[in-house]
Amino acid sequence: MCVSCSAVKYNREKDGVYINAFRGGSMTPPAFRLELRRSLNIKLSDREFQELLQEFDADGDGTINGSEFLIQYTSIGFREKARLAVSRRAKEEKKKRADRMEAKRKRLTDDAKMEANITSEYTKADLESGIYKMSQTAGDYDATSAAAMSLEGFLGTPLTPGNLRDMLRKAFNLRLRGGEVGAIFAAFDTDGGGTLDGSEFLMHFKKLGFNERARRMKVQRENTTAMNKHSALEESEREAAKQKASDNSVSRKFTSEHSFNALTMLANKSADYDPMSSSALSLDSFQGASMTPKVFHDMCKIILQLNFSPPEMGALMEHFDGDKGGTIDGSEFLVKFTQLGFTEKQNRFNKRRAFDERKKEKEMAWLEKRAKAERDEAAKKVVTNFTTEDWSEAMKKITAAAADYDKMSASSMSLQAFQGSALEPPLFRDMVFRTFGVTLSPGEAGAIIKYFDKDGDGTIDGTEFLLLFTKLGFNEKGRRRRERKKEKERRDAEHKKWWENKQREIEQKQLESVDRSFTDEHKELAMHRIAECAVNFEIDEINRLALQSFQGSSMEPHVFKEQLRKTFDLKFSPGQLGALIAIFDKDGDGTVDGAEFLNQFFKIKYSERDRRTKERKGKEVRAEAARVAADVKKEKDRLDKLKERLKFTANDRLSALKKIKEEALRFDRNAANSMG
Repeated sequence: MCVSCSAVKYNREKDGVYINAFRGGSMTPPAFRLELRRSLNIKLSDREFQELLQEFDADGDGTINGSEFLIQYTSIGFREKARLAVSRRAKEEKKKRADRMEAKRKRLTDDAKMEANITSEYTKADLESGIYKMSQTAGDYDATSAAAMSLEGFLGTPLTPGNLRDMLRKAFNLRLRGGEVGAIFAAFDTDGGGTLDGSEFLMHFKKLGFNERARRMKVQRENTTAMNKHSALEESEREAAKQKASDNSVSRKFTSEHSFNALTMLANKSADYDPMSSSALSLDSFQGASMTPKVFHDMCKIILQLNFSPPEMGALMEHFDGDKGGTIDGSEFLVKFTQLGFTEKQNRFNKRRAFDERKKEKEMAWLEKRAKAERDEAAKKVVTNFTTEDWSEAMKKITAAAADYDKMSASSMSLQAFQGSALEPPLFRDMVFRTFGVTLSPGEAGAIIKYFDKDGDGTIDGTEFLLLFTKLGFNEKGRRRRERKKEKERRDAEHKKWWENKQREIEQKQLESVDRSFTDEHKELAMHRIAECAVNFEIDEINRLALQSFQGSSMEPHVFKEQLRKTFDLKFSPGQLGALIAIFDKDGDGTVDGAEFLNQFFKIKYSERDRRTKERKGKEVRAEAARVAADVKKEKDRLDKLKERLKFTANDRLSALKKIKEEALRFDRNAANSMG
């Protein structure tokens, strides 16, 4: 990606953080190239990178000033964006002009086509087809609808056939063939004037709409009558089907298994039924109803979501039809339905209680087994035959935990469990792990317990442990502070040494920027460039501000070099800079006084201007003298050539006289002949 493309895509709000690496200092070419690729996504070949270095390495010292690069980078972006914006506006303006010309051309083409393909030689089929389409459109048009198109476009100027076809297409999306337009126009143009009045057309249009809507209403009434007859027939067929289904919904041939399955389904549904649930259907439909088998089957299917087979329905009728009248009383059914649910809930409760008792017995057995295993494991957690290494590792862990423990932290565990209690070795080991996160091996736990068990009774006093724990933590924190202090002093010393080396490098670089052993050629070339710059330097508001950096300052050679570059865009080699220091350092202290330099600079400006003026005038005088001498020489040469042509001999004289005599005789003969 080139620099200009990257500058155009640069977004200060989004990408500003990536350019911080360029701010505030000189960058070596490798670092500069790395930051170009990493921060700005600019990938350059070796040749392109060398050209870029020549462009941005202002002082020629082989480094890039990041801040100056950012200024030029932003400036490139602004210029490129402005150029692209101008180009884009020119393209948009060109496109708009082309669009306007195309729209104008299309409008003229449409006007020409509007009258095309419309013929007055139409057939009866064209007239019938056009009137039918117009009638359908008029019947669908509703002036009261918010989406209806306005008809004001038909009013005003008389309509030609092309205008009529275009208006029908725009207002009603009605597209007619040429013959249909000609037929409709001839039918509506009663006076035969070749144009159609808009009001007259709308009158015919509304009349067609009225007739079409009347026809549609008539057809709708006929269809409604036919549909009513069909619905009555379907209703009678449905009643017959219901009667037949009612006869087939119950079978008296059932077994005890059918009865058990049906009652079990009702009992489960009753036990699960919750009248307070928002999704539960009301059972009020069963209240006070005398239900036939078909009705009872449908009620169970709709309200209880239970679908019984015919044998199961026969068993239910046998169970709930107490008076054997062939129907089921709804209220009695609800009472028995509720009783079935209560019995099912009691059975479920008894089963759940028996299950809970068995589960509790299993848990008690498991807990007893686990307690025994924990007791066996606790006996293995602490051993008395520990080594010196176990003791050392245990003290390191306890000391580190004591130093890291902060009772003021919200995440620290409380130490109240250690207060005033005699802790068994396994319990002490677990408490140390839970409170401080310290895991002790059996040997390490034995060593710690041996250390903290002062009275030798096999237990550890919690209070004494906390005192020793706090003391270990205090000592460890003090040791860590001393180590951190030593580490800080070491880092400060390294930083100081690095800074001193950096200062020496800067001073060495500053010394290398000026060469005191300059030659006369360096001096002559440097003063020539100063004089050239002074003559062309114009004092305006911007340059006056730039010159203030020279006022009242004593500049080191490298500072003087940088000021010359920034203010006058002058770049000097070390030898040339040494020559300038020797010229403008009046007191010999190795520095240049800014005010004195400006005085000398402007003296050089005026003296060089006067010298150039005198030189120009001398050139003009010499040029004028040379021009006069050339004119004199040219005139002299012309006279010499003329004299050379006028030189003659005696033979030339005799020859000339002979030619004159001959010409005189020829003239006399011609005159005599003319007179004769």
